[in-house]
Amino acid sequence: MTKPPLRRSRRRSAARARADAAADPSVPPTNTARRCTALHHLLTLTHKSQQTRSTRSIWVPSPTSLRRPSWRRWSPAARASPRCRRAPTSPPTTTTSGSQPRPPGGACGIKDVNLAPYNGMIACGNVPIFKDGKGCGSCYEIKCQKPPPCSDKPITIFITDKNYEPIAPYHIDLSGTAFGAMATPGKEQTLRSFGELELQFRRVRCKYAPGTKITFHVEKGSNPNYLAVLVKFVSDDGDVVQMDIQESKSPAWIPLTLSWGAIWRWDGAKPLKGPFSIRVTSESGKKLIAKDVIPANWKADTVYTSNVQF
Repeated sequence: MTKPPLRRSRRRSAARARADAAADPSVPPTNTARRCTALHHLLTLTHKSQQTRSTRSIWVPSPTSLRRPSWRRWSPAARASPRCRRAPTSPPTTTTSGSQPRPPGGACGIKDVNLAPYNGMIACGNVPIFKDGKGCGSCYEIKCQKPPPCSDKPITIFITDKNYEPIAPYHIDLSGTAFGAMATPGKEQTLRSFGELELQFRRVRCKYAPGTKITFHVEKGSNPNYLAVLVKFVSDDGDVVQMDIQESKSPAWIPLTLSWGAIWRWDGAKPLKGPFSIRVTSESGKKLIAKDVIPANWKADTVYTSNVQF
């Protein structure tokens, strides 16, 4: 029995397709030739774009590179730039379903960061620092050794905003106040003019002035069927990974959902009745209960200060 003749492949090589097209312009290019031409065009554009941005390296994150910053130990892999604003004024944007539009206040929702206790010493963090809002309020010590205006003395900053631009595994945008604070006296503006620089950083415990308590802000638009609460001034870990609420006449704790930034929310068909207690859980697993911190006659867009602190 004779073997059937081998069929020639319908796909021609890219080189042959390009040669045919060049020899006879009337011959339409094959799919392979189109793909290769498009790929060549893409590589050309990429090369040109890299040439135009030669002063900034683009970092592509991988699952193993998004590690949590170290506590206590200095990490030398961060880049900093003076672009995090002290008083963000970005217009409101619509968030995911169930949450209200975001008002001005940065990606954490914290306003008046130029006032105490932040005093403008704030920063925007990238993915492993901001952590989709669960890094809001965390504290870092940072310092720079070069260029010469750097003082090599550590300063403490608070994370109140985000910047997910892929520049480095760890990228921190500082406020002008914080960036200048890394300089030797009188060289603040000189250091800011460098734009970007390498720095060392490490996670530290947040410390506030004596008497500072955890504070809650009931957001605009809140009502008995929708409650959104911002948490700030959290000492120690600084950030919050879970919040729960309890009605005064119920023993059950109702888990809140992270809405965005440092704002946690609850929405349901059954209206809530105050006063409310709030349970705060920090990143290290510590819990605190602010008993009846939100009164029965609570109002939206109002600040309520607890009597607890980590």
